[in-house]
Amino acid sequence: MAGANVRDMHSGLDLKLKRVARLVTVTDLAHAMGKHRSRVSQIEGTAVVTATAADLYLAALATFPDVESRREVAS
Repeated sequence: MAGANVRDMHSGLDLKLKRVARLVTVTDLAHAMGKHRSRVSQIEGTAVVTATAADLYLAALATFPDVESRREVAS
């Protein structure tokens, strides 16, 4: 990851916290990624996630509404 900006790097824990904050299950995220749920767990257990894996993970996560949006729909 030579030349990678530190701000652009993600740890698996950072990604997991984003997923949990959106109330998304591993199974649902894996389905959105087109991967097996074990791949999501593998990514979340990695100290430094590759840019490719992080981009795929975050793009799939973005397909789910955030918690605030869910509250507005429920109201």
